[in-house]
Amino acid sequence: MNRNTKPMNEYNVNRGKTTRERVIAAIEQCKAEKDISTARVCELADVHRSYFTKHPEMRRLLDTAKGIVNRTIKKRQQNENSKDVIIKSLQIKNAALEKENHTLSDYTKYKTMYESKCEEVEKLKNQLNQKYIESGILNF
Repeated sequence: MNRNTKPMNEYNVNRGKTTRERVIAAIEQCKAEKDISTARVCELADVHRSYFTKHPEMRRLLDTAKGIVNRTIKKRQQNENSKDVIIKSLQIKNAALEKENHTLSDYTKYKTMYESKCEEVEKLKNQLNQKYIESGILNF
């Protein structure tokens, strides 16, 4: 089944063109009045501010009209409360890692002791076998 979406696509294209024309006309009107702002252009063109986010070419046109050459996105500044929360969470994480480090150091210490005792046991077994062989009690 073929869907006939051609009329809908044409409508959307035409609507986009008329919206662009309204925005350009609003920018020109604001330039003429020497009162250019995003809010004013949106009001005159009957568009939402997000229109400029979705249409970067129109954002550049508006920025040029405002005299903005290179728009950079400003990083949000952290306030003291959010910094305190981050510091507290990092301190908690640090305490947990120190505890884990202490546990691992204990594990390493006991592992080393275990390995040395295993070596001693092997030496003692070898000595015992040697004595058995020398005494002739057991024939291997």
